[in-house]
Amino acid sequence: MAATRKEDVRVHEPALAGAAWSRYRLKQYDQAAEMFEQSANAYPKSAGYSEVTYMAGMSRYEEGKLPEAEALFKSAFEGLEKDVAEDPNHPDAKYAYDAGRMYAKLAARDPDVANQIWDRVVKTFAKSGSLDTLLDEWAYFNLSINNFAQSDAIYRRLLSDIPGSKFAGQARLSLAESDMLANRFDQALSEFQAISDGEAYRTQEKEAALYHVVDILAARREWPEVLASAIRFKEQFPTSPRVPKVRLFEAEALLDQKRLAEAGQSLQLLRQAVIENQISPEPWTERIWVVLADAALADKRYSDVDGFADELKQRVPDSVFQFQMQLTQGLRWKSQAEPDLEKARAFFKLVTQDPRGRGSETAARSQFLIAETFVLQNDLKSASKEYYRVLLYPFDEWRVMALFQAAGCEQELGNTEAAVKNYEDLIRDFPDSSLLEQAKERLATLKK
Repeated sequence: MAATRKEDVRVHEPALAGAAWSRYRLKQYDQAAEMFEQSANAYPKSAGYSEVTYMAGMSRYEEGKLPEAEALFKSAFEGLEKDVAEDPNHPDAKYAYDAGRMYAKLAARDPDVANQIWDRVVKTFAKSGSLDTLLDEWAYFNLSINNFAQSDAIYRRLLSDIPGSKFAGQARLSLAESDMLANRFDQALSEFQAISDGEAYRTQEKEAALYHVVDILAARREWPEVLASAIRFKEQFPTSPRVPKVRLFEAEALLDQKRLAEAGQSLQLLRQAVIENQISPEPWTERIWVVLADAALADKRYSDVDGFADELKQRVPDSVFQFQMQLTQGLRWKSQAEPDLEKARAFFKLVTQDPRGRGSETAARSQFLIAETFVLQNDLKSASKEYYRVLLYPFDEWRVMALFQAAGCEQELGNTEAAVKNYEDLIRDFPDSSLLEQAKERLATLKK
């Protein structure tokens, strides 16, 4: 009844606001919005104006009327923007804070406008203790729309202005991930290691950082370091959903260390967990079968290579790792006691032609191996032609070996001019190669 007594302001205003709050708590958002708006319109000079305007926005937001909600949040924020910037302890600062954040979030359909609003909100609360929270939210907004340059700039500001913030770990982690995406792997690895070792950072940040350490080291094939970091990850974060993938990296490291039984046991446990749906099938889990085949190859269990290849094809006919399995199958036919070089070469060719493998280092290696099969058949002319194709790939490790081998083929074939050119190219283009001295010696012999 009091909410209808408009003639008595002292009674009507709080009663109207109270009735609006009651409707809001009952989730009757349309009625709540009307009452909050009625209160704001009737008492624009009231001490409760900011509250009812903000709550009108929240009611419209919960009702799903986002344009109306955005306009109300804008009004609530802008009504307090100047006063709160001057006095962070303003009694209605919390409404400016929440209204500004909601205003920015609802404006996200236009990232430029949203960033302008976030900038204003941050400036309004530049002197408050909540600045780092706002900077973190603003950075996260830009991360969510892949605006990494902006998110990086915001996180750098956070680290510079508030180095002791509880969000410092997240800021460093995000900046390190940007370095990783930009192929600045040395810098990224150093940062990830520092975060994983940092006592001040939160568990989720340390976990993500250490996972990235394992991932980068595995990509670099620094297997002893992978093994140590993987063991540390499992000890520190035993319940992490990342543990299965870390175990796969660990198995690859064990394989490199010739610890075949341990690698095989770990891989079989992962395989069984995927088969029994204890681990959700994801693209990365397909690689378990590839590494199992690699382990079988290393242990000279050649028929098992075929078995793992068939099982992967049956489970995932269009696996993203099929080209890697084809490399292992090619090596299987090349390595057995009685090699079948035609079969090996056919598999290697499949790798170079696979849409997912084309242009990869795996394809470069396979192209090199195609040439090697011709060498084993003493077809040096075909071998040299295939070695030259390796030079089309951007992987120096394989390019320098191919150039050296092509030179050797040309030399054996009596094509001295071509051999000299290849050795000269190697000496000029790969001065740090382990093959440099041999190339110089052979070149000197040819020029006598």
